[in-house]
Amino acid sequence: MLRPFQCLLGCLVENTGILLAASGSYIYSFDLLHGSLLSTWPAPAQTQSALSETPTPASQLVEEHSTGKNEPEILEPPQKRRKNSLSAEVSHIASAGPVLNENGDDVESKKSQGFCSAVIKLAGPTKDQCVVAVTEDKCIRVLQLSTKGLLTQLSERPMPKRPCAVILTPDEKSILCADKFGDVYSLPLIVSSSQDNNATTNGNHDKPSLDERTSLPKAPAANSRTVHTRRNQEALRNQQKVTKLAAKKKTLISRRKLLLGHVSLLTDLVCITLADETLSPPSQRRYILTSDRDEHIRVSRGIPQTHVIEGYCLGHTEFVTKLCIPGWNKKVLISGGGDDFLLIWDWLSGTARQKVDLKNLINNEFKKDHATSKSVHNANEPSSTISNLSVSEACGQSRIAVSGIWDLRRTAWESEGVEGEIIVTCEGIPALFIFALDVETKLQYRGCCPVSCNVVDVTTLNEKSTIIFSLDNCHTAFSTTALAGEAEQFSRPMLGYLSFNSSGHWEGIGDLEDPIACIEQTAKTQEPVKNSGQENERLLRELLYGIENLRKRGQEDDE
Repeated sequence: MLRPFQCLLGCLVENTGILLAASGSYIYSFDLLHGSLLSTWPAPAQTQSALSETPTPASQLVEEHSTGKNEPEILEPPQKRRKNSLSAEVSHIASAGPVLNENGDDVESKKSQGFCSAVIKLAGPTKDQCVVAVTEDKCIRVLQLSTKGLLTQLSERPMPKRPCAVILTPDEKSILCADKFGDVYSLPLIVSSSQDNNATTNGNHDKPSLDERTSLPKAPAANSRTVHTRRNQEALRNQQKVTKLAAKKKTLISRRKLLLGHVSLLTDLVCITLADETLSPPSQRRYILTSDRDEHIRVSRGIPQTHVIEGYCLGHTEFVTKLCIPGWNKKVLISGGGDDFLLIWDWLSGTARQKVDLKNLINNEFKKDHATSKSVHNANEPSSTISNLSVSEACGQSRIAVSGIWDLRRTAWESEGVEGEIIVTCEGIPALFIFALDVETKLQYRGCCPVSCNVVDVTTLNEKSTIIFSLDNCHTAFSTTALAGEAEQFSRPMLGYLSFNSSGHWEGIGDLEDPIACIEQTAKTQEPVKNSGQENERLLRELLYGIENLRKRGQEDDE
Protein backbone atom coordinates (compact mmCIF):
# COMPACT_ATOMS: atom_id res chain seq x y z
CA MET A 1 0.00 0.00 0.00
CA LEU A 2 1.35 3.41 -1.00
CA ARG A 3 0.55 5.80 1.83
CA PRO A 4 -0.58 9.32 0.80
CA PHE A 5 0.45 12.64 2.37
CA GLN A 6 -1.99 13.48 5.18
CA CYS A 7 -0.50 16.92 5.98
CA LEU A 8 1.09 19.63 3.83
CA LEU A 9 2.82 22.88 4.77
CA GLY A 10 4.43 25.35 2.40
CA CYS A 11 7.45 27.32 3.66
CA LEU A 12 9.59 30.09 2.23
CA VAL A 13 13.23 29.99 3.39
CA GLU A 14 15.43 32.76 1.96
CA ASN A 15 13.23 33.11 -1.12
CA THR A 16 13.35 29.34 -1.68
CA GLY A 17 10.09 27.41 -1.58
CA ILE A 18 10.10 24.25 0.56
CA LEU A 19 7.21 21.82 0.88
CA LEU A 20 6.81 19.84 4.10
CA ALA A 21 4.74 16.72 3.52
CA ALA A 22 3.80 14.28 6.29
CA SER A 23 3.24 10.64 5.38
CA GLY A 24 2.52 8.40 8.34
CA SER A 25 5.06 9.14 11.07
CA TYR A 26 7.58 10.85 8.75
CA ILE A 27 7.86 14.44 7.56
CA TYR A 28 9.62 14.97 4.23
CA SER A 29 10.98 18.31 3.04
CA PHE A 30 11.09 18.91 -0.72
CA ASP A 31 12.62 21.68 -2.77
CA LEU A 32 9.88 23.35 -4.83
CA LEU A 33 12.42 24.58 -7.39
CA HIS A 34 13.71 21.17 -8.50
CA GLY A 35 11.49 18.76 -6.58
CA SER A 36 14.41 17.09 -4.81
CA LEU A 37 14.12 15.45 -1.38
CA LEU A 38 16.03 17.55 1.17
CA SER A 39 15.53 15.66 4.41
CA THR A 40 13.39 13.19 6.32
CA TRP A 41 12.31 13.58 9.93
CA PRO A 42 12.87 11.52 11.96
CA ALA A 43 15.85 10.01 10.20
CA PRO A 44 15.49 6.25 9.59
CA ALA A 45 18.60 5.57 11.72
CA GLN A 46 17.05 7.46 14.65
CA THR A 47 13.83 5.52 14.29
CA GLN A 48 15.60 2.19 14.36
CA SER A 49 17.68 3.14 17.40
CA ALA A 50 14.59 4.33 19.25
CA LEU A 51 12.78 1.08 18.56
CA SER A 52 15.79 -0.95 19.65
CA GLU A 53 15.74 0.75 23.06
CA THR A 54 12.24 -0.37 23.94
CA PRO A 55 11.80 -2.72 26.92
CA THR A 56 12.40 -6.40 26.36
CA PRO A 57 9.19 -8.16 25.24
CA ALA A 58 7.94 -10.99 27.39
CA SER A 59 8.41 -13.44 24.52
CA GLN A 60 12.19 -12.97 24.75
CA LEU A 61 12.47 -13.73 28.45
CA VAL A 62 12.34 -17.50 28.00
CA GLU A 63 15.18 -17.43 25.45
CA GLU A 64 17.39 -15.20 27.63
CA HIS A 65 16.66 -17.35 30.64
CA SER A 66 17.68 -20.52 28.84
CA THR A 67 20.91 -19.02 27.45
CA GLY A 68 21.82 -17.05 30.56
CA LYS A 69 22.24 -13.71 28.72
CA ASN A 70 22.06 -10.26 30.30
CA GLU A 71 22.25 -11.53 33.87
CA PRO A 72 23.29 -8.81 36.36
CA GLU A 73 26.30 -9.41 38.50
CA ILE A 74 25.27 -10.93 41.82
CA LEU A 75 27.66 -10.28 44.67
CA GLU A 76 25.85 -12.50 47.16
CA PRO A 77 24.88 -16.14 46.69
CA PRO A 78 21.34 -16.39 45.35
CA GLN A 79 18.62 -18.21 47.16
CA LYS A 80 17.15 -21.45 45.99
CA ARG A 81 15.54 -21.14 42.55
CA ARG A 82 12.75 -23.04 40.90
CA LYS A 83 13.80 -23.70 37.34
CA ASN A 84 10.45 -24.77 35.96
CA SER A 85 8.35 -21.90 37.32
CA LEU A 86 9.87 -19.07 35.28
CA SER A 87 9.56 -20.78 31.93
CA ALA A 88 5.91 -21.58 32.50
CA GLU A 89 5.05 -18.10 33.81
CA VAL A 90 6.83 -16.21 31.01
CA SER A 91 5.30 -18.47 28.39
CA HIS A 92 1.90 -17.65 29.86
CA ILE A 93 2.66 -13.90 29.69
CA ALA A 94 3.92 -14.11 26.11
CA SER A 95 0.81 -15.99 24.99
CA ALA A 96 -1.61 -13.74 26.85
CA GLY A 97 -2.13 -11.56 23.78
CA PRO A 98 -0.92 -8.30 22.23
CA VAL A 99 -0.13 -5.19 24.23
CA LEU A 100 -3.03 -2.74 23.98
CA ASN A 101 -3.05 0.99 24.52
CA GLU A 102 -5.78 3.06 26.16
CA ASN A 103 -7.88 2.92 22.98
CA GLY A 104 -7.65 -0.86 22.72
CA ASP A 105 -5.31 -0.82 19.70
CA ASP A 106 -2.46 -3.27 19.22
CA VAL A 107 0.69 -1.24 19.89
CA GLU A 108 3.14 -3.68 18.27
CA SER A 109 0.88 -4.02 15.22
CA LYS A 110 0.85 -0.26 14.74
CA LYS A 111 4.64 -0.07 15.04
CA SER A 112 5.17 -2.79 12.45
CA GLN A 113 2.80 -1.09 10.02
CA GLY A 114 4.33 2.38 10.37
CA PHE A 115 1.31 4.05 11.96
CA CYS A 116 2.85 4.60 15.39
CA SER A 117 3.02 8.30 16.33
CA ALA A 118 1.75 9.46 12.96
CA VAL A 119 1.79 13.19 12.28
CA ILE A 120 -1.75 14.57 12.43
CA LYS A 121 -1.20 18.37 12.39
CA LEU A 122 1.37 20.84 11.05
CA ALA A 123 1.44 24.54 11.90
CA GLY A 124 3.74 27.41 11.01
CA PRO A 125 6.25 28.38 9.90
CA THR A 126 7.40 31.32 11.99
CA LYS A 127 9.84 34.03 10.92
CA ASP A 128 12.58 31.96 12.55
CA GLN A 129 11.45 28.93 10.49
CA CYS A 130 10.00 26.97 13.42
CA VAL A 131 7.36 24.38 12.62
CA VAL A 132 4.94 22.77 15.07
CA ALA A 133 4.01 19.11 14.55
CA VAL A 134 1.38 17.16 16.48
CA THR A 135 1.70 13.38 16.60
CA GLU A 136 -0.67 10.60 17.57
CA ASP A 137 1.15 10.01 20.85
CA LYS A 138 -0.32 13.34 22.10
CA CYS A 139 3.00 15.16 21.80
CA ILE A 140 3.61 18.66 20.45
CA ARG A 141 7.00 18.86 18.78
CA VAL A 142 8.75 22.04 17.69
CA LEU A 143 11.04 21.58 14.68
CA GLN A 144 13.63 23.96 13.23
CA LEU A 145 13.79 24.20 9.44
CA SER A 146 17.26 25.16 8.19
CA THR A 147 18.10 26.99 4.99
CA LYS A 148 19.00 23.63 3.42
CA GLY A 149 15.64 22.11 4.32
CA LEU A 150 16.89 20.03 7.25
CA LEU A 151 14.47 19.46 10.13
CA THR A 152 15.79 19.39 13.70
CA GLN A 153 13.63 18.78 16.74
CA LEU A 154 13.94 21.51 19.37
CA SER A 155 11.44 20.27 21.95
CA GLU A 156 8.88 17.58 22.62
CA ARG A 157 6.03 18.24 25.05
CA PRO A 158 3.33 15.70 25.93
CA MET A 159 -0.25 16.87 26.36
CA PRO A 160 -2.81 15.36 28.75
CA LYS A 161 -5.34 14.73 25.97
CA ARG A 162 -5.12 14.30 22.21
CA PRO A 163 -4.79 17.69 20.46
CA CYS A 164 -7.45 18.41 17.84
CA ALA A 165 -6.14 21.78 16.63
CA VAL A 166 -2.93 23.73 17.05
CA ILE A 167 -1.98 27.25 15.93
CA LEU A 168 0.61 29.92 16.64
CA THR A 169 -0.23 33.26 18.20
CA PRO A 170 0.25 36.34 15.97
CA ASP A 171 3.44 37.31 17.82
CA GLU A 172 4.80 33.77 17.15
CA LYS A 173 5.85 33.35 20.77
CA SER A 174 3.24 30.87 21.96
CA ILE A 175 1.42 27.75 20.80
CA LEU A 176 -2.32 27.42 21.30
CA CYS A 177 -3.55 23.84 21.51
CA ALA A 178 -7.17 22.63 21.65
CA ASP A 179 -7.83 19.05 22.74
CA LYS A 180 -10.68 16.58 22.52
CA PHE A 181 -11.82 17.35 26.09
CA GLY A 182 -12.67 20.93 25.12
CA ASP A 183 -9.69 22.68 26.74
CA VAL A 184 -7.36 25.24 25.16
CA TYR A 185 -3.80 25.45 26.46
CA SER A 186 -1.01 27.94 25.88
CA LEU A 187 2.60 26.78 25.62
CA PRO A 188 5.74 28.79 24.90
CA LEU A 189 7.14 28.09 21.45
CA ILE A 190 10.78 28.09 22.54
CA VAL A 191 11.79 27.26 26.10
CA SER A 192 15.41 27.14 27.22
CA SER A 193 16.59 24.91 30.02
CA SER A 194 17.38 27.93 32.21
CA GLN A 195 13.87 29.28 31.74
CA ASP A 196 12.46 25.89 32.59
CA ASN A 197 14.51 25.71 35.80
CA ASN A 198 13.30 29.16 36.77
CA ALA A 199 9.73 28.08 36.12
CA THR A 200 10.08 25.13 38.45
CA THR A 201 11.55 27.22 41.29
CA ASN A 202 9.32 30.28 40.93
CA GLY A 203 6.55 30.17 43.49
CA ASN A 204 4.21 32.23 41.32
CA HIS A 205 3.89 29.44 38.76
CA ASP A 206 1.31 26.72 39.15
CA LYS A 207 2.34 23.40 40.59
CA PRO A 208 2.69 20.48 38.19
CA SER A 209 -0.57 18.74 37.46
CA LEU A 210 -1.18 15.14 38.41
CA ASP A 211 -0.49 13.87 34.90
CA GLU A 212 2.84 15.76 34.86
CA ARG A 213 3.92 14.29 38.22
CA THR A 214 3.09 10.74 37.20
CA SER A 215 4.19 10.82 33.57
CA LEU A 216 7.90 10.12 34.24
CA PRO A 217 8.70 6.67 35.71
CA LYS A 218 10.63 6.55 38.95
CA ALA A 219 13.95 4.76 39.20
CA PRO A 220 13.57 1.34 40.80
CA ALA A 221 14.68 1.17 44.43
CA ALA A 222 15.96 -2.38 44.02
CA ASN A 223 19.37 -3.25 42.63
CA SER A 224 21.38 -6.34 41.75
CA ARG A 225 22.39 -6.81 45.39
CA THR A 226 18.83 -7.02 46.64
CA VAL A 227 17.32 -9.07 43.81
CA HIS A 228 18.20 -12.76 43.63
CA THR A 229 15.55 -14.77 41.81
CA ARG A 230 15.82 -14.90 38.07
CA ARG A 231 12.25 -13.74 37.65
CA ASN A 232 12.85 -10.58 39.70
CA GLN A 233 16.13 -9.98 37.87
CA GLU A 234 14.30 -9.87 34.55
CA ALA A 235 11.73 -7.46 36.00
CA LEU A 236 14.51 -5.26 37.35
CA ARG A 237 16.26 -5.12 33.96
CA ASN A 238 13.05 -4.07 32.24
CA GLN A 239 12.43 -1.34 34.83
CA GLN A 240 15.96 -0.04 34.38
CA LYS A 241 15.54 0.06 30.59
CA VAL A 242 12.30 2.03 30.92
CA THR A 243 13.96 4.49 33.30
CA LYS A 244 16.98 4.98 31.04
CA LEU A 245 14.77 5.46 27.99
CA ALA A 246 12.67 8.06 29.81
CA ALA A 247 15.79 9.89 30.98
CA LYS A 248 17.21 9.94 27.46
CA LYS A 249 13.99 11.28 26.00
CA LYS A 250 13.39 13.73 28.82
CA THR A 251 11.62 16.80 27.51
CA LEU A 252 11.37 20.31 28.80
CA ILE A 253 8.65 20.35 31.44
CA SER A 254 7.18 23.71 30.55
CA ARG A 255 4.13 24.94 32.37
CA ARG A 256 1.23 24.81 29.98
CA LYS A 257 -1.47 27.25 30.94
CA LEU A 258 -5.17 26.49 30.68
CA LEU A 259 -6.87 29.37 28.87
CA LEU A 260 -10.49 28.35 28.34
CA GLY A 261 -12.73 25.33 27.99
CA HIS A 262 -15.82 23.99 26.26
CA VAL A 263 -18.12 21.22 27.40
CA SER A 264 -17.69 19.50 24.04
CA LEU A 265 -14.90 18.28 21.79
CA LEU A 266 -13.04 21.19 20.20
CA THR A 267 -12.52 21.06 16.44
CA ASP A 268 -10.73 24.28 15.47
CA LEU A 269 -9.48 27.59 16.84
CA VAL A 270 -8.28 30.92 15.47
CA CYS A 271 -6.28 33.66 17.19
CA ILE A 272 -6.67 37.17 15.80
CA THR A 273 -5.49 40.67 16.70
CA LEU A 274 -7.53 43.77 15.84
CA ALA A 275 -6.92 47.47 16.34
CA ASP A 276 -9.40 48.86 18.86
CA GLU A 277 -10.08 52.45 17.78
CA THR A 278 -12.53 53.04 20.63
CA LEU A 279 -9.67 53.27 23.08
CA SER A 280 -7.51 56.35 23.52
CA PRO A 281 -4.83 55.94 22.40
CA PRO A 282 -5.78 53.14 19.96
CA SER A 283 -4.39 49.78 20.97
CA GLN A 284 -4.45 46.17 19.88
CA ARG A 285 -7.06 43.75 21.17
CA ARG A 286 -6.64 40.02 20.88
CA TYR A 287 -9.38 37.40 20.40
CA ILE A 288 -9.58 33.61 20.35
CA LEU A 289 -12.33 31.94 18.33
CA THR A 290 -13.13 28.29 19.03
CA SER A 291 -15.54 25.80 17.50
CA ASP A 292 -16.82 22.51 18.90
CA ARG A 293 -18.88 19.46 18.10
CA ASP A 294 -22.03 21.02 19.55
CA GLU A 295 -22.53 23.57 16.74
CA HIS A 296 -21.03 26.43 18.77
CA ILE A 297 -18.55 29.11 17.77
CA ARG A 298 -17.31 31.06 20.78
CA VAL A 299 -15.55 34.42 20.70
CA SER A 300 -13.30 34.94 23.72
CA ARG A 301 -10.79 37.60 24.58
CA GLY A 302 -7.13 36.87 24.02
CA ILE A 303 -4.42 36.24 26.55
CA PRO A 304 -4.55 37.07 29.46
CA GLN A 305 -8.34 37.65 29.55
CA THR A 306 -9.44 34.40 27.95
CA HIS A 307 -12.03 33.86 30.70
CA VAL A 308 -14.07 36.73 29.24
CA ILE A 309 -16.56 35.58 26.58
CA GLU A 310 -17.34 38.31 24.07
CA GLY A 311 -20.13 36.41 22.33
CA TYR A 312 -21.21 33.45 20.21
CA CYS A 313 -21.83 32.84 16.53
CA LEU A 314 -24.88 30.56 16.52
CA GLY A 315 -26.36 29.32 13.25
CA HIS A 316 -25.01 25.86 12.58
CA THR A 317 -27.17 22.80 13.21
CA GLU A 318 -24.34 20.25 13.03
CA PHE A 319 -20.75 20.13 14.21
CA VAL A 320 -18.37 22.90 13.10
CA THR A 321 -15.02 21.65 11.79
CA LYS A 322 -13.28 24.64 10.22
CA LEU A 323 -12.92 28.35 10.87
CA CYS A 324 -11.24 30.73 8.43
CA ILE A 325 -10.55 34.44 8.85
CA PRO A 326 -9.09 35.92 5.64
CA GLY A 327 -5.80 37.72 6.16
CA TRP A 328 -6.98 40.79 4.24
CA ASN A 329 -10.29 41.19 6.15
CA LYS A 330 -9.99 40.12 9.77
CA LYS A 331 -13.56 41.03 10.66
CA VAL A 332 -15.02 38.28 8.46
CA LEU A 333 -15.32 34.65 9.53
CA ILE A 334 -16.13 31.72 7.24
CA SER A 335 -17.24 28.51 8.94
CA GLY A 336 -18.28 25.07 7.79
CA GLY A 337 -18.77 21.57 9.10
CA GLY A 338 -21.43 18.90 9.01
CA ASP A 339 -24.12 21.19 7.62
CA ASP A 340 -25.00 21.46 3.95
CA PHE A 341 -23.98 25.12 3.91
CA LEU A 342 -21.21 27.60 4.66
CA LEU A 343 -21.80 30.63 6.86
CA ILE A 344 -20.11 34.03 6.54
CA TRP A 345 -20.08 35.96 9.81
CA ASP A 346 -19.48 39.37 11.25
CA TRP A 347 -17.99 37.58 14.23
CA LEU A 348 -17.59 40.69 16.38
CA SER A 349 -21.37 41.09 16.50
CA GLY A 350 -22.22 37.39 16.04
CA THR A 351 -24.30 38.10 12.94
CA ALA A 352 -24.47 35.76 9.95
CA ARG A 353 -24.20 37.81 6.75
CA GLN A 354 -24.52 35.07 4.15
CA LYS A 355 -25.46 31.43 3.84
CA VAL A 356 -24.04 29.44 0.92
CA ASP A 357 -25.78 26.20 -0.01
CA LEU A 358 -22.68 24.09 -0.55
CA LYS A 359 -24.44 20.76 -1.05
CA ASN A 360 -26.60 22.13 -3.85
CA LEU A 361 -23.53 23.61 -5.56
CA ILE A 362 -21.71 20.28 -5.35
CA ASN A 363 -24.63 18.29 -6.71
CA ASN A 364 -25.17 20.69 -9.58
CA GLU A 365 -21.45 20.80 -10.38
CA PHE A 366 -21.04 17.06 -10.70
CA LYS A 367 -24.08 16.77 -12.89
CA LYS A 368 -22.41 18.99 -15.46
CA ASP A 369 -20.23 17.72 -18.26
CA HIS A 370 -16.57 18.37 -17.40
CA ALA A 371 -15.13 16.23 -20.14
CA THR A 372 -13.17 19.17 -21.52
CA SER A 373 -11.75 20.23 -18.16
CA LYS A 374 -7.98 19.63 -18.21
CA SER A 375 -6.82 22.45 -15.96
CA VAL A 376 -5.91 20.36 -12.92
CA HIS A 377 -2.43 18.91 -12.95
CA ASN A 378 -2.09 15.13 -12.77
CA ALA A 379 -5.76 14.36 -13.36
CA ASN A 380 -4.94 10.91 -14.69
CA GLU A 381 -8.55 9.82 -14.73
CA PRO A 382 -10.77 11.73 -17.15
CA SER A 383 -12.97 14.07 -15.19
CA SER A 384 -16.00 12.91 -17.15
CA THR A 385 -15.82 9.55 -15.41
CA ILE A 386 -16.96 11.12 -12.15
CA SER A 387 -18.64 14.33 -13.27
CA ASN A 388 -21.88 12.71 -14.38
CA LEU A 389 -22.59 11.40 -10.90
CA SER A 390 -24.25 13.40 -8.20
CA VAL A 391 -22.69 13.44 -4.77
CA SER A 392 -25.48 11.41 -3.19
CA GLU A 393 -25.18 8.70 -5.85
CA ALA A 394 -21.37 8.53 -5.71
CA CYS A 395 -21.01 8.65 -1.95
CA GLY A 396 -24.04 6.56 -1.15
CA GLN A 397 -25.13 9.12 1.45
CA SER A 398 -27.02 12.39 1.66
CA ARG A 399 -24.57 14.26 3.91
CA ILE A 400 -21.44 16.27 3.28
CA ALA A 401 -18.75 17.37 5.73
CA VAL A 402 -16.38 20.29 5.17
CA SER A 403 -12.79 19.15 5.74
CA GLY A 404 -10.93 22.39 5.06
CA ILE A 405 -11.26 26.12 4.32
CA TRP A 406 -8.24 28.15 3.14
CA ASP A 407 -7.76 31.77 2.07
CA LEU A 408 -5.43 32.98 -0.68
CA ARG A 409 -4.70 36.66 -1.21
CA ARG A 410 -4.65 37.80 -4.83
CA THR A 411 -1.32 39.34 -5.75
CA ALA A 412 -1.15 39.04 -9.54
CA TRP A 413 -4.63 40.21 -10.46
CA GLU A 414 -7.07 42.48 -8.67
CA SER A 415 -10.28 43.81 -10.14
CA GLU A 416 -14.04 43.58 -9.79
CA GLY A 417 -13.69 44.46 -6.12
CA VAL A 418 -12.28 41.05 -5.21
CA GLU A 419 -9.26 40.79 -2.91
CA GLY A 420 -8.80 37.06 -2.46
CA GLU A 421 -9.98 33.51 -2.99
CA ILE A 422 -11.50 30.98 -0.61
CA ILE A 423 -10.80 27.28 -1.22
CA VAL A 424 -13.16 24.69 0.29
CA THR A 425 -12.81 20.89 0.38
CA CYS A 426 -15.18 18.21 1.64
CA GLU A 427 -14.34 14.82 3.08
CA GLY A 428 -14.41 12.09 0.45
CA ILE A 429 -15.06 14.50 -2.46
CA PRO A 430 -12.52 14.56 -5.35
CA ALA A 431 -12.74 18.29 -6.03
CA LEU A 432 -11.79 21.76 -4.83
CA PHE A 433 -14.46 24.44 -4.69
CA ILE A 434 -13.29 28.00 -5.35
CA PHE A 435 -15.03 31.13 -4.08
CA ALA A 436 -14.13 34.80 -4.37
CA LEU A 437 -14.63 37.12 -1.40
CA ASP A 438 -15.53 40.60 -2.57
CA VAL A 439 -15.19 43.91 -0.76
CA GLU A 440 -18.77 43.61 0.48
CA THR A 441 -17.77 40.40 2.31
CA LYS A 442 -19.89 38.15 0.11
CA LEU A 443 -18.80 34.84 -1.34
CA GLN A 444 -19.05 34.53 -5.10
CA TYR A 445 -18.89 31.00 -6.43
CA ARG A 446 -16.21 30.78 -9.12
CA GLY A 447 -16.31 27.09 -9.95
CA CYS A 448 -15.19 23.58 -9.19
CA CYS A 449 -11.80 21.97 -9.93
CA PRO A 450 -12.45 18.22 -10.19
CA VAL A 451 -9.56 15.83 -9.60
CA SER A 452 -9.22 12.07 -9.89
CA CYS A 453 -8.81 11.32 -6.14
CA ASN A 454 -10.24 12.57 -2.87
CA VAL A 455 -8.54 15.72 -1.60
CA VAL A 456 -6.79 15.23 1.75
CA ASP A 457 -5.02 18.51 2.57
CA VAL A 458 -4.18 21.88 0.99
CA THR A 459 -1.41 24.40 1.58
CA THR A 460 -1.29 27.92 0.15
CA LEU A 461 1.70 29.76 -1.31
CA ASN A 462 0.56 33.38 -1.20
CA GLU A 463 3.76 34.75 -2.71
CA LYS A 464 3.10 32.66 -5.84
CA SER A 465 -0.71 32.78 -5.78
CA THR A 466 -0.61 28.99 -5.81
CA ILE A 467 -2.14 26.15 -3.84
CA ILE A 468 -0.70 22.62 -3.52
CA PHE A 469 -3.02 19.80 -2.51
CA SER A 470 -2.49 16.16 -1.56
CA LEU A 471 -4.64 13.38 -2.97
CA ASP A 472 -5.72 10.05 -1.54
CA ASN A 473 -4.39 7.58 -4.06
CA CYS A 474 -5.41 4.59 -1.90
CA HIS A 475 -9.20 4.96 -1.78
CA THR A 476 -11.54 5.23 -4.73
CA ALA A 477 -13.13 8.59 -5.55
CA PHE A 478 -16.18 9.54 -3.46
CA SER A 479 -15.40 6.79 -0.94
CA THR A 480 -13.62 6.72 2.40
CA THR A 481 -13.74 2.93 2.78
CA ALA A 482 -13.27 1.25 -0.62
CA LEU A 483 -9.60 0.73 -1.51
CA ALA A 484 -8.27 0.87 -5.05
CA GLY A 485 -6.12 -1.92 -6.45
CA GLU A 486 -2.42 -1.93 -5.63
CA ALA A 487 -1.39 -1.27 -9.23
CA GLU A 488 -3.93 1.53 -9.47
CA GLN A 489 -2.61 3.14 -6.29
CA PHE A 490 0.86 3.51 -7.82
CA SER A 491 -0.52 4.94 -11.06
CA ARG A 492 -2.77 7.54 -9.41
CA PRO A 493 -1.47 11.02 -8.46
CA MET A 494 -0.47 11.96 -4.93
CA LEU A 495 -0.12 15.73 -5.37
CA GLY A 496 -1.59 18.47 -7.48
CA TYR A 497 -1.39 22.25 -7.74
CA LEU A 498 -3.33 25.22 -9.08
CA SER A 499 -1.99 28.70 -9.86
CA PHE A 500 -3.95 31.92 -10.19
CA ASN A 501 -2.76 33.56 -13.39
CA SER A 502 -2.77 37.21 -14.42
CA SER A 503 -5.93 36.80 -16.47
CA GLY A 504 -7.93 35.84 -13.40
CA HIS A 505 -8.22 32.07 -13.93
CA TRP A 506 -6.99 28.99 -12.12
CA GLU A 507 -4.75 26.67 -14.08
CA GLY A 508 -2.51 23.66 -13.44
CA ILE A 509 0.27 24.71 -15.78
CA GLY A 510 3.28 26.61 -14.53
CA ASP A 511 6.65 26.49 -12.80
CA LEU A 512 5.60 23.76 -10.37
CA GLU A 513 4.72 21.13 -12.95
CA ASP A 514 8.16 19.48 -13.07
CA PRO A 515 8.90 19.78 -9.31
CA ILE A 516 5.53 18.23 -8.39
CA ALA A 517 6.16 15.36 -10.81
CA CYS A 518 9.61 14.81 -9.29
CA ILE A 519 8.19 14.84 -5.76
CA GLU A 520 5.60 12.23 -6.73
CA GLN A 521 8.25 10.03 -8.28
CA THR A 522 10.38 10.27 -5.12
CA ALA A 523 7.39 9.47 -2.89
CA LYS A 524 6.46 6.42 -4.93
CA THR A 525 9.99 5.02 -4.64
CA GLN A 526 9.70 4.96 -0.84
CA GLU A 527 9.08 1.59 0.75
CA PRO A 528 5.30 1.02 0.77
CA VAL A 529 3.37 -0.03 3.85
CA LYS A 530 2.77 -3.74 4.06
CA ASN A 531 -0.88 -4.50 3.49
CA SER A 532 -2.09 -6.56 6.43
CA GLY A 533 -5.79 -6.62 5.68
CA GLN A 534 -8.61 -4.92 7.55
CA GLU A 535 -6.45 -3.66 10.43
CA ASN A 536 -4.16 -1.70 8.12
CA GLU A 537 -7.13 -0.33 6.19
CA ARG A 538 -8.73 0.85 9.42
CA LEU A 539 -5.56 2.62 10.55
CA LEU A 540 -5.22 4.38 7.21
CA ARG A 541 -8.87 5.41 7.24
CA GLU A 542 -8.54 6.83 10.75
CA LEU A 543 -5.49 8.81 9.67
CA LEU A 544 -7.11 10.34 6.57
CA TYR A 545 -10.80 10.50 7.43
CA GLY A 546 -12.49 11.13 10.75
CA ILE A 547 -14.69 14.18 10.33
CA GLU A 548 -17.87 12.25 9.62
CA ASN A 549 -17.40 10.44 12.94
CA LEU A 550 -18.20 13.73 14.68
CA ARG A 551 -21.79 13.51 13.50
CA LYS A 552 -24.13 12.55 16.30
CA ARG A 553 -26.17 9.40 15.83
CA GLY A 554 -29.89 9.45 15.25
CA GLN A 555 -29.89 12.84 13.51
CA GLU A 556 -30.14 11.68 9.90
CA ASP A 557 -32.82 13.40 7.88
CA ASP A 558 -35.71 11.33 6.67
CA GLU A 559 -35.47 11.53 2.92
